[in-house]
Amino acid sequence: MDILIVDDHPLFAYGLKELLSAEEKSWEIEIACSRKEALQKLASKPFKLTLLDLNLGDDCGIALTAELRDLHPALTIAILSANESSKDMMKCIENGAVGYLCKSSEPEDSTRAIRLLLKNGSYFPAHLLPMLIKTKSQGKTTKAAPFDSENLTPRQSEIMAQLRQGKSNKLIAFDLGITEGTVKLHVSAILNKLGLSSRSAVLANINQLHS
Repeated sequence: MDILIVDDHPLFAYGLKELLSAEEKSWEIEIACSRKEALQKLASKPFKLTLLDLNLGDDCGIALTAELRDLHPALTIAILSANESSKDMMKCIENGAVGYLCKSSEPEDSTRAIRLLLKNGSYFPAHLLPMLIKTKSQGKTTKAAPFDSENLTPRQSEIMAQLRQGKSNKLIAFDLGITEGTVKLHVSAILNKLGLSSRSAVLANINQLHS
């Protein structure tokens, strides 16, 4: 499987490449040191996973996440960050990231996260989940266009389909092979994008969501 590391710090990027290459010989890993180089590489061949630096020189990783999601809907995008911020993590999720890896993580944690992401799963540090949920509960709901489901990521669309069936977070997690905490994060991001205050509002307006 092809992995693209997008990071403007060569020492870290090549160190991560060596770590992952030693872990799994079948992984084909390339490096891009800028937004421009990343776009060129992604246009030249299909990649399964992109590991994107949150602070990419003059470019914002959060904005680039949304751009890559629109250009390559099938691409799995995970953020690399030295900043353990629940607010940044929520912004990344809302823009299409399905993973968030801390640069301070232990090597075995990083490789385990990569394996989960390559299996079409999601990965978020367990120790940040409580802070993230608290941040979301204290924040204000973004005023989005009502019931505009066009901007949902592929993973969010999968979860939306499960929400429409009235499934619980636990059952959704089981069906999709991800953790219940990850489901909660995606549900929060979905409600925020749709301008809804609760998951019950999804069921209440299901006909409008389909229109």
